[in-house]
Amino acid sequence: MTQCAPATEGRERCPEGRANNDEIAFQANTGYLWTWTPSGGGHDTGLKMAAGTSPSIDSYGDIAFQGPHGNLWVTGPGGTYNLGLGMAKGTSPSIQP
Repeated sequence: MTQCAPATEGRERCPEGRANNDEIAFQANTGYLWTWTPSGGGHDTGLKMAAGTSPSIDSYGDIAFQGPHGNLWVTGPGGTYNLGLGMAKGTSPSIQP
């Protein structure tokens, strides 16, 4: 069993950098960004995504996604931000794990 040390944002970090509570980000059939954890279940973030795109999540819980008007957005423990960067239609961002 991997031992994890306390880290910022009230989360524990494992030595290899992964959060010890696996989190999944996905676009629900409603078009909104949802997250899921084994301990907390599903959570609707209330953030609309562009159709036909997928979010990307890093080990710190930051999620990059294409918003409904084609801009790159990031949401996570530090807040939610529209970065104002236009993305090609139907593309999905990638965030460093």
